[in-house]
Amino acid sequence: MENKLFSWVNTEIETRGWNYSELARLSGVSQSYVSLVLSGQRVITFDFCAAISKAFGERPEKVFRIAGLLPPSSGTMQD
Repeated sequence: MENKLFSWVNTEIETRGWNYSELARLSGVSQSYVSLVLSGQRVITFDFCAAISKAFGERPEKVFRIAGLLPPSSGTMQD
């Protein structure tokens, strides 16, 4: 199964000219933990998604949905 969060995060950091170190710094999560989660070696949690959503300036619900922690939007709310 494709890791949609990994793909989305990599697109976002590339667009911003960041790296995992910058994402870690801005999200308050260690760089090693960012790498472990995105490589599938650690479980994706709501706390992790909330931290990176803050770093990216995105709504947490959007990141929760990308990570598969919430079901897809019903179309009534904009992600």
